[in-house]
Amino acid sequence: MPTLDYSAEFETELEALYAEDEDSAALIDALLFELEEWPELLDELCIAQRHWAHKPTFEIKRFKEVWQSAIPSTS
Repeated sequence: MPTLDYSAEFETELEALYAEDEDSAALIDALLFELEEWPELLDELCIAQRHWAHKPTFEIKRFKEVWQSAIPSTS
């Protein structure tokens, strides 16, 4: 079972991030809280083959289809 381990510098770095970008720091805090409260989620995130292996990590095909559908037909 995976566990979260924090480096010795973690609290200092998170506090510095709060000073620089409070919204991003709060999101990190919320994510870590959820992972601590819901260990099954951490298990799920650590399962092999449960992450995007593509580069880029999104599929361009759908963007292309939407973009092409927005272009008026000239025929």
